[in-house]
Amino acid sequence: MTVAEHRRSFGRGDTVYDPWHYVPVLARKPGALRNGAPFSEWVLPTAMEKVRKRLKSADDGDRQMVTILGCVPADGLTAVEAACQEALDHGVCSASVIINILARSRDPAPAATLQIPDALRLAHEPVADCARYDMRGDPFDLFADTTLRHQVRSILDSRLIKHRVCGARDSRIRSFMTKRISRCF
Repeated sequence: MTVAEHRRSFGRGDTVYDPWHYVPVLARKPGALRNGAPFSEWVLPTAMEKVRKRLKSADDGDRQMVTILGCVPADGLTAVEAACQEALDHGVCSASVIINILARSRDPAPAATLQIPDALRLAHEPVADCARYDMRGDPFDLFADTTLRHQVRSILDSRLIKHRVCGARDSRIRSFMTKRISRCF
């Protein structure tokens, strides 16, 4: 298992940095992008360098640039550079825009339509009838069967007769019961 690979320097006192090796560390310390030794002489592709210069003026510019650099291992340097160039062409310089461009380029084309075997096809396709959910009418209209509708109405009326005290109470009980019945269906 290889942890990291670095170029070897045969000179005395030379320090050789590979900035891409330190990109995961930048997620925790984004200020190192501005001041860190591995990044002081880092030459990025042209579009990414332009984005970096524009983001320097933003408050969270370092953090946004680190987010963009974090996309390179997954999407590749050329794809990130193309996304940066597209963002610059649109006059927008933001990590979220560049990540969105990358995501749109990464998404595959829509899946092909599946061929459904005849054995699985519906003989009668269902028809959407949203009118049955319209509760502005009489809640007893929910019962398609007229005999069932009359039975429920008679049960409700018998309960009303049992609890009848005055007209106001009768209407309150009736509205309460009709609401309960309409919730059931």
